Amino acid sequence: MRHHFYKNLFNAFFITLALTNVGAQTIDESLELMVSVAKQDLETPSPTRFDPLQLNGAIVWSENKKQLAVVMKVELLTDWHIYASVTKKSAFIATKIKTKFPEKGLVPLTDWEKPNEEAYNKSSSVYIGDQLFFIRYYKVDQTFNASTSLKCGLYYQACDPFKCMPPKTKMIDLIK
Repeated sequence: MRHHFYKNLFNAFFITLALTNVGAQTIDESLELMVSVAKQDLETPSPTRFDPLQLNGAIVWSENKKQLAVVMKVELLTDWHIYASVTKKSAFIATKIKTKFPEKGLVPLTDWEKPNEEAYNKSSSVYIGDQLFFIRYYKVDQTFNASTSLKCGLYYQACDPFKCMPPKTKMIDLIK
């Protein structure tokens, strides 16, 4: 009796797993490789104490043009951070990824890959590091116009151990 219960449970699990993966898209391996190269090649202006966060980005296409990745590189001035998450009562501003893409033509394959968060205090976590990367993969369908304006950026608050800059939005054109 118990054997049938576990056998049925096992079968139900694998049927459910198979159904959730129907139509699931995998990321082209060569695209992932090209993204890792793009991360190395992407340059940003040097941050300054007046503008401690610099941003640049790129679109990386798969060889067959059926997928693309948006790669954003953030360069932070040494000892500065941006907030990854904050509680509702916090005075600090959590970083938000901003995009301006056409409504049709790009279908997200993944959530945004973000840098590792570090606990900062009881009410927040931060992104720390000289170079931070934000990456998202998309499926490209026939309705996508490659000459369409694509922009991405961040809404953020940059802080050092002693002060915070006012919240700011910084956007970049991905198609130049």
